[in-house]
Amino acid sequence: MKEIRIHGRSGAATIMAAHVLEQAALLSGYFAQAVASSGREAEAHATAVVRIYEIGVQSQSEAPDPIFVLVQDHTLLHSLGVTGDLPAHTRVLVNWSEVVTPTVLKGGQIVVMPATCMAEEFTGRQISNLALLAALITMTQLMPLAALQEAIAMHFRGEELQRNLSLAGIVARMVPAALWKESAGVGGESNTTIHSVLH
Repeated sequence: MKEIRIHGRSGAATIMAAHVLEQAALLSGYFAQAVASSGREAEAHATAVVRIYEIGVQSQSEAPDPIFVLVQDHTLLHSLGVTGDLPAHTRVLVNWSEVVTPTVLKGGQIVVMPATCMAEEFTGRQISNLALLAALITMTQLMPLAALQEAIAMHFRGEELQRNLSLAGIVARMVPAALWKESAGVGGESNTTIHSVLH
């Protein structure tokens, strides 16, 4: 079972990211579950947890020990509960407005990337969630990028869809592929081949 925790300022963007990742996992042949978490009132940010299973579905309790953490706003790094007391095996992906290209820190445990800047360039919107998902999938190899593209197509249409698909493709070429594959426990081919026709 893999756990991914997503933090953001916007509840809508955070929940959407969780559902897109959940749908991509389902398309890849996994069982998946996205759970919104209200968190502590003092945290003043939104949190969602996505669990991906080889078999079965477990409880909806808050994930205490995520393998991957996505932080949609680097200013949240100082918030209680975002990155505090994370175990050594957890990998953290951070949207950082001041970096120009994806940067690997702490021996690969942390990757920072300009997700908002990239989203604005390709989609005209300052929403980092899909860029971060494309980066996560590329670095973990948990599922094919085509599965993410199919999931994105469930939420967008027309020109907006094409812009988001372009964003995902560009991000996938920018981040270090398979950097976190071992952490994700991915050994072979993904569960399912995705046959995608996106127009």
